[in-house]
Amino acid sequence: MNNLTSFISAQSASKSRPIATHPNKEGAPSYFRSLKEQVVQILTTGTLGNTFYVTGEQLGKEALQVLLQARQECPEFLAKALVYARNEGLMKTLPILGLAVLSGGRGNKAYFEAIFNQVIRTPDDLRAFVQLSKSGVVPGRNGLGGVAREAVRQWLGNLSEYHAVKYGSAASQEITLRDILRLTHPKPQSEAQSELFGWLVKGKEALNGNSKSNPQIRSLEALKQAITEEEQIALVRQGRLPFEVVIPSLKATSPAIWSELLHQAPYFNLLRNLVTFTRHNVFTSDENVRYAVQKLTDLQAVSTLKYCLSGFLTPGRGM
Repeated sequence: MNNLTSFISAQSASKSRPIATHPNKEGAPSYFRSLKEQVVQILTTGTLGNTFYVTGEQLGKEALQVLLQARQECPEFLAKALVYARNEGLMKTLPILGLAVLSGGRGNKAYFEAIFNQVIRTPDDLRAFVQLSKSGVVPGRNGLGGVAREAVRQWLGNLSEYHAVKYGSAASQEITLRDILRLTHPKPQSEAQSELFGWLVKGKEALNGNSKSNPQIRSLEALKQAITEEEQIALVRQGRLPFEVVIPSLKATSPAIWSELLHQAPYFNLLRNLVTFTRHNVFTSDENVRYAVQKLTDLQAVSTLKYCLSGFLTPGRGM
């Protein structure tokens, strides 16, 4: 994607500055940018939230207008820009909106299929894409059908057990993985995957008699029934269960359980929840302080953090 940056630099260097006749949101003079420059600007710096001068709704309309024009005039560039914004710019919402836009354009199937897995990195990304596709707000994409459904099916075929556990809650008021499975009906490729899909849709009753299949799911279900602190800690450790599912599964917690969660936390989860761990007396232990400092100052972990943020690495594997 270095060609993207080179293109923008070359365009800026080769053209003289236009007359500043275009007012910005404040009303001050500003400049028109080329369509490709607008695409990159929106995808890498844009927001759908309210700002001082303009509402999120207006920003969304403007972003959609630019992305639709790019879908028609430069779909290949749009596809490359979406990958760049998601993985190098570490943006999420607008690249996913752009992917939904691209999916609705005629003749763009190859571009869409080529970049889908590079933009949709986590189940939350998938949920956002499906929600946008079904919302009817994207011209040309009025539901989860055709190329979009097939791409979602294939993505679900690679869903990890860890991501199923972490993102598989059916309690969300928005679209869930269970909803997406019911919408797309992906065909399981193994007995373990069939059980995983069944668990996401039906819960514990879908688990079969193979105790070695989907051990993290089984650890989570056992944790919900565990009574003693010792048993709870053992299950968290055994299943490498993430913070997000352990806390809702327990009626009460203790410093010892929070201490175990510290040792299970991937890099960014640890960084983001330092105050939470402190509040639960985890850092009254010098050993835990040393562990946290060592992990947060690990040069390899820091250097690869951006990939974790983009969803390249499954949290818990090397992070």
